[in-house]
Amino acid sequence: MMRFLVVSCCVLLIGSVLEAQASEADKTALAEALTGLQGAVKGKIEADMEHFTKLVSEKWDAADEAQRKEIHTLLPKCLNAKDAKVRGAMVEAIARMGGGVKEKDADTSAKILADEAGKKTTAQDLTYHGQVLVAVGKLHSAKQLPFLTKYMNYKDWEVRGSAAEALGFYRESPLAQKKEAVEAMLKIYNSAWSAANDPRDTTAKNNLEKIKRATEGSLKLLTGVKTGVEGAPAWQKWWNDTGKKATAW
Repeated sequence: MMRFLVVSCCVLLIGSVLEAQASEADKTALAEALTGLQGAVKGKIEADMEHFTKLVSEKWDAADEAQRKEIHTLLPKCLNAKDAKVRGAMVEAIARMGGGVKEKDADTSAKILADEAGKKTTAQDLTYHGQVLVAVGKLHSAKQLPFLTKYMNYKDWEVRGSAAEALGFYRESPLAQKKEAVEAMLKIYNSAWSAANDPRDTTAKNNLEKIKRATEGSLKLLTGVKTGVEGAPAWQKWWNDTGKKATAW
């Protein structure tokens, strides 16, 4: 029994030492990646911007407050890259830079992406535009929820679908925020569903198809309703009868 306790203590001690070493290794890797990112921005080397942004995101938890502030200062400059593929990779990396005290870092990262979504050049590329919106959702910043719900009224329906997908990432948010997201999606979903009932209106049918899958998926994620409810009329009935008055989902 004594031997077992000694061995167990040794294992725990070794584990603690390795964890501490790993933490120091992450801090070193983060510092090196940040230095690389600074150099890439200064030299305007897009491939390096992509490379080091990815490395920074992988070691994000090891960054201290000053380093996170510096990274957030550099990221908007990186998103000025001309190569859409490079920008897309960086957007995905930024979506992993959340957390912080009271989610402050998530708010800052989400704001950077929201600003990117508002650029004219972003709007000209529907695929990239949608990717940026989904990335905003992945950070589930409460401050950017109204930004995403407004996008449910965007002129392009594919982008609306991306906004609906983004809202699904708020599934761990407070109930009031989830209700806000659900209500915004239902308003557009019902409108699109009604318009698509006209067999002559092929445009309306196509519009509905562009948002249906993402909207259904996000509604299920936010409400926890997995089966038995499908289609705008059924979701509206669930909302009126149950969802709107519920104190928990």
